[in-house]
Amino acid sequence: MRQEEMDQKREVEEEEYNKWLQIKRENERKDLEEYEIMQLKKAEEQRILDERAVFKKVSEEIVSSIVKWVKVKRQVKFQDIMVKFRLRYRDIIACFEKDHEVPNGHLVLDKECGLLVFVSKEEASELVNRILVEGRISYSDLVAC
Repeated sequence: MRQEEMDQKREVEEEEYNKWLQIKRENERKDLEEYEIMQLKKAEEQRILDERAVFKKVSEEIVSSIVKWVKVKRQVKFQDIMVKFRLRYRDIIACFEKDHEVPNGHLVLDKECGLLVFVSKEEASELVNRILVEGRISYSDLVAC
C-alpha cells in the first residue's frame, strides 16, 4: 500500500511539474513574440529616421547649387544629382518639371534619358530658327545643335 501511495504522489507531482513546464514554455513563447514585435517596431522607426536623415528636402539653396552645377557640366544625370545632393528621384522631377529659366538660358528635364540639361539662350534661338526652317528635326540633329 505504501508503494501505491508513493506512486500516486509521484504521478501527481509529475502532472503538476508538466503543467508548470507547459505554462512556463507558453510564457516564454509569448515573451519571445513580444520581443520580436518590439524589435520590428524599433527597426521600422530606425528605417524612418534613416530615410529622413539620408534624403534632404529640396531648398532654394540646393536648387541654386544644382543649377550652377548643371550650367558648368551642361548636362547631369539624375543619379549624380541624387547622390551628390541626397535627393529622391521624385523630388528632382517635382522641382525641375517646369522649364527653369536661369540667367543666360534654360534648364530642361529629359525624363527618358534621366538628364537635366542646360540650354543657353543662343542655343535655344538657334534651335528655334532651325525648326522654323526645317519644320521638324530628329533627336540626333537636336543633340548636334
